[in-house]
Amino acid sequence: MMELIMKWYRYVHPLIFIASFMPLVLSLVPFWQGVAIPLVALVPYAANEILLARREK
Repeated sequence: MMELIMKWYRYVHPLIFIASFMPLVLSLVPFWQGVAIPLVALVPYAANEILLARREK
């Protein structure tokens, strides 16, 4: 079950990443926060990809 969720997240993450730029595009937050939000969105994606790569070996 966990691996299914991890593989599902691989396809959902691009939508989350694009949505994380919306506050920056709409000028709702200062620039540094608009850059920090997408960076925070990348952390779980990177961890997920590392775990999937280790499990596929």
